[in-house]
Amino acid sequence: MALKQPEKKLAKVIEAFLGYEGHGILTCNLVFDYGSRQQATPQYNLKGEGEAYRFISGFMGACGVDSWDEIVGTTMYVYIDPHSQTIVALEPLPTGKRGKRFALPADWDDWDQV
Repeated sequence: MALKQPEKKLAKVIEAFLGYEGHGILTCNLVFDYGSRQQATPQYNLKGEGEAYRFISGFMGACGVDSWDEIVGTTMYVYIDPHSQTIVALEPLPTGKRGKRFALPADWDDWDQV
């Protein structure tokens, strides 16, 4: 059985969280609006300086922004895994803001940024 390709949807960032959650763990995620529903990326534990930098810069790079507070309001493509229904990658629109595709890690050992 062939694996299905991720579904590509147009979405707008309506919330961008970067901070410490209740247990003091630095975390980060984005919430998207597809028009008919909303979905968030998984909330990632930014456990080390290298991981935190790569993750934050990946989000900002995909949004084509220079500052975290510019992320909200960005319209972009979101790729959703058809099996798990989780967000697996972000991509800027071909017009508008500069940016590059960002693949979200399934876990830190499988980190891949394209």
